Amino acid sequence: MFNRPPPQWTQEQVKDEMAFLGISDPLACEGYFLHYESQGWKRGNGQPIMNLRAHITVLKNSGFLWKLRKYATKPKPKSKEEIPPEQIEVMPPEERRKALENLPDSIFKRAMLARLKGK
Repeated sequence: MFNRPPPQWTQEQVKDEMAFLGISDPLACEGYFLHYESQGWKRGNGQPIMNLRAHITVLKNSGFLWKLRKYATKPKPKSKEEIPPEQIEVMPPEERRKALENLPDSIFKRAMLARLKGK
């Protein structure tokens, strides 16, 4: 067995391989790249990813590839002022109270319920 380091794939190579396999989701591509780049291009068992196409195919067939979308960078508003008021959802106090009552007992739960009673 050879102990050679895993290849350092580029985002362009990942994008090309995914396009070859018929995957056009940019978030899956970016999430895959960012996740495995941070892991040093190693699988969960510590083995290096030597064949990029085969690895992407396995993840695609298992459905795990779509879970990697969460690692993609998504543009986020810098501050609350940039969020249009119609996009801000505020739960009414009754709904908040019901949601809090379903939580396990904690200091946070008691403090929030006390705060809601004060209003």
